[in-house]
Amino acid sequence: MKAVIPREHGAWGMLFAPLLVGMFAGGLAASHVLLVLSMLGVYLASYPLIQWFKNPKRNAHLRGWILGYGAASAVLGLPLVYLYPKLVWLALPAAVVLMINIGFAVRKQERHILNDLVAISGLSLGGVAAYYVSTNGFDLTSGVIWLSCFLVFTGSVLHVKSLIREKGNRTIKAAANIYHVLLVALPIAAEFAFPELLPYKWMSLAFAFSAIKVWVTPFNKPMRSLTIGMIEIANTVWFAISAGIVLH
Repeated sequence: MKAVIPREHGAWGMLFAPLLVGMFAGGLAASHVLLVLSMLGVYLASYPLIQWFKNPKRNAHLRGWILGYGAASAVLGLPLVYLYPKLVWLALPAAVVLMINIGFAVRKQERHILNDLVAISGLSLGGVAAYYVSTNGFDLTSGVIWLSCFLVFTGSVLHVKSLIREKGNRTIKAAANIYHVLLVALPIAAEFAFPELLPYKWMSLAFAFSAIKVWVTPFNKPMRSLTIGMIEIANTVWFAISAGIVLH
């Protein structure tokens, strides 16, 4: 039987990049292996679960995959929660995110930008979890990790939409350009306003690749999906490594 695996290729980067940022920022720990594998199980289970809710009668074959992925995630995740009980506080908003994604799917609105943003907010929690496993606590850096991941991947969504589903839409292209100006400026402005509280101006470098790729992409120039995907992978790698170093 063919394995049921999520088809959204970009979401894989959104799953693993926040984890890497959190690991680099807080320092590597052996428990990160359990965290990565358990979150992978949750992510794998979420796809057939959402598909099943869209049409329970036609998708009955997905139940086995839901249970299998879910069981694997539980086996790996329960020891982690025992060691780091406050991870439960991250599981609660993640569950809310999943329910909202299911709601969009049932209404056949998976491609809605609000659904994308909700999913990004949930996947970005992985960075907070990885940082917590490293430091055994939540602090201001935890919030910066989540916000940084959310902002950079929101920018990616706008950019990709301007190239594919909204190709030729000048409003979306302009929004992506302006968004990335603000994205690069935000860390610098935040440190200028609150130098002791938010000393994160170098995060602008972590956002730089994302911004440059948007600014240099000509309006209305056709691009192959493979090319777009490779650029997004490069952006994700740059962001994960540079953000982790800056926040360490």
